[in-house]
Amino acid sequence: MYGADYENADAKVFGPLLTDIFECEDRPTLMAFGVKDRPGRVGVSPRDFCRFGLLYLREGNWKGKQLISREHARMAVRSSLPAELPRAGKTPAEMIP
Repeated sequence: MYGADYENADAKVFGPLLTDIFECEDRPTLMAFGVKDRPGRVGVSPRDFCRFGLLYLREGNWKGKQLISREHARMAVRSSLPAELPRAGKTPAEMIP
């Protein structure tokens, strides 16, 4: 992602593009179980996770900077999924391009 590998994804991407902006205090990581065990899994403290909730409550705005468009922030918390949407099954889904 963004030209980073697992060893430096936190330092190059997750921190500077997101968690540093939120002023997270407990060092969130994309390597919750380590680089060799299910990399890409997010590890975040409840205190820092609340910052994500605040971002959506503030409609994508963090300290005067619009990080997510208002439209997308509202859609994420207000749009319900249609009842006819199939449930996840045991067959792997096709990846989104």
